[in-house]
Amino acid sequence: MFLARSGKSVMILDLSHHSTRGSTKTVNCEKDPTNVRLWAEHSTKVANRALENMLNKDELKNISIHATVRAANSEFKARSDEETSPEYDNECDGAPNYENYKKTHSEMEDDKKWRLTTGTVVEDALFKFGVRCRHEHLAHSFVLDPEDSTYLKEKVFTENELNEIRHFESKELSKMPLDLLKYLNSFDVKTTSELRERVFRPEEMDRNFFRAKDFDRDWIRNTIYNLLQEYEADTLSSDHLELWFLIHIWGFIDKIFSNIEGMEAGRIMQPFVVGKEKY
Repeated sequence: MFLARSGKSVMILDLSHHSTRGSTKTVNCEKDPTNVRLWAEHSTKVANRALENMLNKDELKNISIHATVRAANSEFKARSDEETSPEYDNECDGAPNYENYKKTHSEMEDDKKWRLTTGTVVEDALFKFGVRCRHEHLAHSFVLDPEDSTYLKEKVFTENELNEIRHFESKELSKMPLDLLKYLNSFDVKTTSELRERVFRPEEMDRNFFRAKDFDRDWIRNTIYNLLQEYEADTLSSDHLELWFLIHIWGFIDKIFSNIEGMEAGRIMQPFVVGKEKY
């Protein structure tokens, strides 16, 4: 889990370590939410196939997908309270591991949970929402993003409760130094050839590198160069599984903390299972 540092990283509230009995083990969830958009597109295709080919419901149940984990901007769908948990297999990483999720919640101590002024207990509200979800969500690691509109749509929290969460012990991040901001903006170009030219232009730090002063500038250039290679290969225009993003993208973020003594950025891969039924 990342720590906020000089305006470089914003910590989304992680509640899993607040209330776990006898342990401070955190369920790591820095990865993005599951690509719900992909499921919506898949559902549309299935519906079209049903109309065109007169497929019956039993046949539709056997159609499966491999979910990706890009950030989800489309509407998030949750199971209704009346629905039972679906059956699972181990073919892909689309749905949460509800057994582990319930175990984590059961180990939380009530007196250490976050109770809002309205009386709502944050961890319990997240848990009730999480067990209804069809797809992996931040709530399954008790990580709370108050900007997620899903919480209002699914009536997990009210707007006033989300505002209380947003402003609870909030800390203003320091602003990026102007010279560093100008350097970052200098890579705002239209083509990969222009970007490559900017990356390899001569820099004063190449002749006399002073890590304490030049680390951030060097990180920006290195990150832009790695992104340039992805642009040139056109990999970002395709859907990928989570492991691809961990290898190709998240490594940039890990390295930004390399100049903090004693700081080590890492992540834990969690196993997930997918339900056979999507109804």
